[in-house]
Amino acid sequence: MASRLSRPTEAAPLSPTGDPVRRAVADGLVRIDDGAHIEPVLAAPPFLSMPPRDRRFAAELLFGVTRWRRALDLIIEASASLPPERIDPPVLALLRMGLYQAVGMGEGTPHAAVHQAVQLAKEDPRTGRSAGFVNGVLRGALRRVGEIPGGFHDKVASLLPEGLPPSRRLAALTSFPDWMIERWIDAYGFDAAERIAEAANRRAPTFVRVDREEGLADAAARSEVTLTPVDLLPGLMKVTAGTLLPASPLVREGFVQPQDLSSQCAASLLMPSAGATVVDACAGKGIKSGLFARQVGETGRVIALDRSVKRLRGLAKNMGRIGAGSVRPVAADLLLPWPLAAKVDRLFLDAPCSATGVIRRHPESKWNRGPEEIAAMARLQRELLGHGADVMAPGGYLVYSVCSIEPEEGASLIGAFLDADRRFVRAGIAETHLALAPHLTPAGDLFFLPGEREADGFYAALLRRTDNDRP
Repeated sequence: MASRLSRPTEAAPLSPTGDPVRRAVADGLVRIDDGAHIEPVLAAPPFLSMPPRDRRFAAELLFGVTRWRRALDLIIEASASLPPERIDPPVLALLRMGLYQAVGMGEGTPHAAVHQAVQLAKEDPRTGRSAGFVNGVLRGALRRVGEIPGGFHDKVASLLPEGLPPSRRLAALTSFPDWMIERWIDAYGFDAAERIAEAANRRAPTFVRVDREEGLADAAARSEVTLTPVDLLPGLMKVTAGTLLPASPLVREGFVQPQDLSSQCAASLLMPSAGATVVDACAGKGIKSGLFARQVGETGRVIALDRSVKRLRGLAKNMGRIGAGSVRPVAADLLLPWPLAAKVDRLFLDAPCSATGVIRRHPESKWNRGPEEIAAMARLQRELLGHGADVMAPGGYLVYSVCSIEPEEGASLIGAFLDADRRFVRAGIAETHLALAPHLTPAGDLFFLPGEREADGFYAALLRRTDNDRP
């Protein structure tokens, strides 16, 4: 099994400028362990003011250590006198970071990584007394697993006891909680669960949606990236060389909108005509709102609902970047009385979810949630869908989508909804989106498991409101 699993990361150098970056990373890891999300941590001081190379290195460590936390802790536990849960968080962060660099990256200078971790421990009042402990654990770990042939997974596998159930062994080797792997095995089978975990441990490629074609090639050249078309949708492209940044001309000047392949496919299902009115419920940053604005044109309008005023400010800024003047932000909660006077004929509901389809982008979510959250999210989704259904005009179309691969949040939820509400039926996605046919469920809904077509995990259903007035 180990041969099928991805390496923890591509090889990366030790810190390019020394300890300040690593100190910031260690502090960030403590915050992430305490419930913070990686992206906001990277978007705040001191990372925000770092040179690009340092910030990329910091991101590699934050994502890598968080992604492989369980596997790293197995090695630490085999080499320390205390289990990881009893080690002070600042000390544990140094151990994980040093070990990730020493044996997780696949290449590099392991003993230099140990030395840097020990020096950081000595210089911090919170960890100074534990410098000897850090040194002993890391050097013991190198002695224990450093000589084991093969890659990182072979080193972790050497520590697992004989007779471990296959689900727990897979969870340990891929660094996932047991409950999550067990759910995926139950839903999709062992081999698919292994593929899901492997895909979730890879770096996500960058897909974009083209919003402006004229001058696109020049903007790509100025951004030092190569864009390659993807045949699933018009305007769907992948960055195949270079790094696309928010400050790149392609993004800054409104030529493209970064958006994953599966998310673009879900948004494409609504198909509003020119002049139509679209409601983008739970609009967030307005990534999908921008697509709808282009589709409805200057004579149409997009009503972008979100209960967060902060998110709507970001949405307005994003719409200004791409010149989407038809988008109207509205601060509203879909669970409260409907804020608009009329019924609608196009509604996109990208519901809050457990986000198990996008773990590769948010590895911290492996550790800061449990199975109970999936049930809670499903309850919220049912309520949101019910409210959305009540504002649909006869003949209108509703797209329900989640970046989750849990059946309770996707296919099972929609099946139960259609059984209970006779006003709605499934619309035929295959009839209008022939290229998406390989990615449709037997019932006709759009579904990607993580890694399929290199995409995020995603579920979407296209529903049509009939003339039947009885739920």
